[in-house]
Amino acid sequence: MRLNDGPKFVMSTYYGATPVLNITDPDIIKDVMVKDFNVFPNRHSFFDVDSFWSKNIFSLEDNDWRRVRSIVTPVLSTTRVRQLCPIVSQCVRQLVDDLSTGARSDSHVIDVSQYYKKYVIDSILRCFFRIKLDASDKISDEFVGNYEKFLNYNKWKLLSLEIFDGFFAKLFAIKSPIDESIKEFCVKLCKELINEYKTSGMANLKERDQYFIHTLINLSIDNNNEERHTVLKNKYLTEEEVIENSAIFLNAGYESSSNILLSTTYELARNPGVQQKLYEEVVGIINEDRDGNDITDYYEALPKLKYMDAVIMEVIRLYITSEPLKRLSNSRYTFRKIGLTIDKGTRVEIPTQAINTCDEYFPDATQFIPERFMDREANHQYPNLPFGSGPRGCLGKVWAVMQLKLCLVGVIRRYRFASCDIMADNIEWKLNLFGNRNKQMFVKIAERLSSEADFVIV
Repeated sequence: MRLNDGPKFVMSTYYGATPVLNITDPDIIKDVMVKDFNVFPNRHSFFDVDSFWSKNIFSLEDNDWRRVRSIVTPVLSTTRVRQLCPIVSQCVRQLVDDLSTGARSDSHVIDVSQYYKKYVIDSILRCFFRIKLDASDKISDEFVGNYEKFLNYNKWKLLSLEIFDGFFAKLFAIKSPIDESIKEFCVKLCKELINEYKTSGMANLKERDQYFIHTLINLSIDNNNEERHTVLKNKYLTEEEVIENSAIFLNAGYESSSNILLSTTYELARNPGVQQKLYEEVVGIINEDRDGNDITDYYEALPKLKYMDAVIMEVIRLYITSEPLKRLSNSRYTFRKIGLTIDKGTRVEIPTQAINTCDEYFPDATQFIPERFMDREANHQYPNLPFGSGPRGCLGKVWAVMQLKLCLVGVIRRYRFASCDIMADNIEWKLNLFGNRNKQMFVKIAERLSSEADFVIV
């Protein structure tokens, strides 16, 4: 979907009996997401039709959401993510080593998607769940198999939930579009980790604070202790909330990160000038900032990689399509800029894909131009919202940026990419629950000469 020429502020429609307002004006978006958040605190989500998926940070509403958000936010803070940097760096080392097989082959052509997916799975499982992939990748295969089911949801059920919202969905007993086996897999995995945590003595170890799942478990309460549950409810999570939030972070983080890395490599292969500029920034800043062999030095250097930020932002703008950002009004509301009044219960949507491909906001919108994000002051924040905005913005932003940038630092310092004969002219995407995905991406890869880089990889 693209916006028509000229300024378009709003467009109204209906999903079944539910009024929906699409907004594209940056100032109005800011009002909804930030300034008047008290009127639009809740998302519209189909997860609430299944009790299992209704207790995560994505689906919860009002005071339940505020409680869980206040507990979970510190778990993904900058300080906590920095502690995970050495673990992610180990995953980057493994990725760099794995890529050498393709780089030293006769054709130098690889399907880079498989490498990135393994890296993303590895880093998520290690940091969030303290699970290290074995040599046979059995855990990886099991996770990928269940994740494929998670993405390949029942589209007819999802459409029905969009049309028959709320009361009607329950009246017609419309179930969640997500396969039931996914719930069973997530519950089994998390309960095994919880039991291991409680029986192994790990609760008394300082090491526990590194891992997402262990921190959540440490913030949970015994569901069978009613008195303790009543006293501590506002400061702790239930076991169900631990499992559900772990499941949603596990599934949501995998697809988006692997697609960003895939799309970035695609554009670097097609744009050698951009690739060289990025390489020079990485080598210059990393080498200048590095003090000895302390692996955590890389984390301090990551914010200085401004051109890498611009490349990632432009890739997200062009390729990482997600559902519109959705908010529900909890009272009658008048938009200050245009004087339009909406009733309580109106769904407000921000069509991010339409905005990202609009020449009004992004001149030559179909072209890959990272430089457009170099001057942050000249670019209004709200036309581009890769991590949402306001109190309901993405909790995992700091983690995701670290995971992406560490990976690109390691790969770009060691390898160069180029287009090949079987490389697609355009990325062919398939729509899924978290946006778009591509199954394969062939590029040519070669190791950089020793004169181009030292071979100390993150």
